[in-house]
Amino acid sequence: MQDVVPLFDLLAILAVLTSAGTAVRIAYLLIRRRPAQAGKTGKRWAIGAIVYLCVSLIVSAARPQRSIGVGDRWCFDDWCLSVDRVGRQPSGAEAVYVLNLQAYNAARRPQRALYPWMFLRDAADRHFAPDGRAWIADVEASIPPHESHRFDVAFHVPADARQLAFVTNHGSGTPCALLPSLLIIGQGRCLFRKYDSIRLE
Repeated sequence: MQDVVPLFDLLAILAVLTSAGTAVRIAYLLIRRRPAQAGKTGKRWAIGAIVYLCVSLIVSAARPQRSIGVGDRWCFDDWCLSVDRVGRQPSGAEAVYVLNLQAYNAARRPQRALYPWMFLRDAADRHFAPDGRAWIADVEASIPPHESHRFDVAFHVPADARQLAFVTNHGSGTPCALLPSLLIIGQGRCLFRKYDSIRLE
C-alpha cells in the first residue's frame, strides 16, 4: 500500500512557495506605500487558500479508508514499514501486544522517517500508544539503499479490545496534526476518523 501521492506532495510544496512569495510581495507593496494593491494581493491569496483547503478536505473525506494484512508493506514514498509478526501475552485486565516491525528502504540513497507516531486502534475507535519512546530511534534510524531494519514495539491494550489495527505515519510527531492534514491533499482522512492501517486480527 502506497500512502504518498507525488502530485499531492508537489501541490503542497507549490502552495507553500506561493504563500511565501505572496508574503514577500505584500511586504514590498506596504514598504512602497501601496496599501490598496497589497490588500488586493492579500485577498486573492486568501481566496486561493480557502479553495485549496476546501479541495483538501473534500479529497480527504472522499478517499476510502484502506487496510492491509500482516506481512504486507506500507510505503510512504520510498520508506516502507511492515508488521511481520504479532505476539499477544495476557496480563490481567490487559494484553501486551508485541509487534515485530520491519522498516525497508526502496530508494537508491539512505532513507529515514523523522518525527514518527503510531498507535493501535480497536473497533470502538480507542487508541493505544506504544510503550516508552525507544521505538522512535528505531524508526528514525538511517537505512541504506534496499536494506531493512527490524525492531519490536510493545503496546498495552485492554483485554476487551477487538479488531485491532496498527496505524502509523511520520513527519509531525503527533497523530493527525492539523497543518499537514490540511496542507497535503488526501492526508486529512484522520480528521474524518478514517485511518489507513495494518490489520492485526
